[in-house]
Amino acid sequence: MLEALGLGLWVGPAPRVDDGPAAPPAEASRPVQPILDDGADGVCTACPRRMTPITARGASEPAWLVVGGVPEPDDIAEGQAFSGAPGHLLRRMLRAIGLPARGEGDVADVRLTFAVRCAPVEGRVPRSDQLAACGAGLRAEIERLQPRVVLALGRTAAQGVLGVDDASARRRGVVHRVGHVPVVVTHELPFLLRQPEAKAEAWDDLCLAREAAQSRAPPAAQ
Repeated sequence: MLEALGLGLWVGPAPRVDDGPAAPPAEASRPVQPILDDGADGVCTACPRRMTPITARGASEPAWLVVGGVPEPDDIAEGQAFSGAPGHLLRRMLRAIGLPARGEGDVADVRLTFAVRCAPVEGRVPRSDQLAACGAGLRAEIERLQPRVVLALGRTAAQGVLGVDDASARRRGVVHRVGHVPVVVTHELPFLLRQPEAKAEAWDDLCLAREAAQSRAPPAAQ
C-alpha cells in the first residue's frame, strides 16, 4: 500500500533523531522571554545568542499547520523551513494524503513552522526555557490561525505545541487539543529518513490527522 502511494521512497540519511536521550544540563544564561509575534523578521531578540530565526512558510490561513522540532542544517543554509531531504519527504507525505500541490512542489493550505525557530548550538536539543519561550508564541499562533489540524513532528514539536513534556502528551494514535484545535503527533522527519520501517506508523498518523481535519468545522468568518 505504501509503495503504491509512492511512500516507499521515504529513505535517506538523518543528521539527528528528535526522540533521543534527554537534554544535557542547561547552560547558565539569562531567562528567555516569550516570542509572541510570528511575523517579525531579522534577528530574534529572545534568544541569548541572537540567532536569526527560520520563520514560518506557506499558507497565511492554513487548514494544516505542520510543526517540526528545530531547523535542520539545510533549513539554515536555505534560510527557510523544511528544506532538503526532510522537506522533500514532508511534501511527499502531505501530497500522498490527498492535499493538493501548489507551485514548485509546495502543498496548498499548509503552513510549516518549528517549535523552536533557531537551531540549537552544536546540535543540542533546546533548553527548557528556550522551548517554553518559543512554545508560547507557537500556541498564540495556533490560536490566531485556527487551523483545522496541527501535525506535530516528534517530541520537541509535541512539547512546543502542547506545552507539556510527558509520555501521554506526545502519545501517537490519539487526538490531542490546543483549545479547540486538534493535534496529532507523529515521528519527526529525520527519524523517518533513518528508520524507513516507521513509515507505516507515520501513514496511520497522517490518516488520523486527515480525519480530525475533516471532522472539524471551519472557523466562522469574522
